[in-house]
Amino acid sequence: MAQVPREPVDTPETVGFFDPTSCPGFGKEDLLMPSIPVDALEPGTVLAAPVHDADGRLLIPEGRPLTERQIGRLSAWGIETVEVVLEEEPEEEMELSPELLAQAEEIVAPRFALQPVDHRLVRETRALAVLQWATAESRRPSSSPPGPGGGVP
Repeated sequence: MAQVPREPVDTPETVGFFDPTSCPGFGKEDLLMPSIPVDALEPGTVLAAPVHDADGRLLIPEGRPLTERQIGRLSAWGIETVEVVLEEEPEEEMELSPELLAQAEEIVAPRFALQPVDHRLVRETRALAVLQWATAESRRPSSSPPGPGGGVP
């Protein structure tokens, strides 16, 4: 079997980041256009891709907000899922205190105790776990106890 030459994965622009669009067979459009079941559609949902019937005829073009009538017809036409445009919600900036991050590190650390600390994937996963725990904890009402499993959501 022939060896395929491998290019370095890390460049100065990509160190510490995972780009799923770099995976063969997985495009950026897969992140932006989820397929959802027709029975979960609501009027006003915008199609990200045209809808065709089994014979390839165009039923509803892309970019069009769906009406209640069209949603009903999709089921009648035997369409089970459609690709829709996600509405991007603005992410709120949250300031996490150093104390909360230290607490998150203490809680997350035992879960990574047997993993190689110098492995890039382990470092990134651990950092994400710390941020996730700290973010969830900062949103929890102060009277609530930490989540199950030592406070990890």
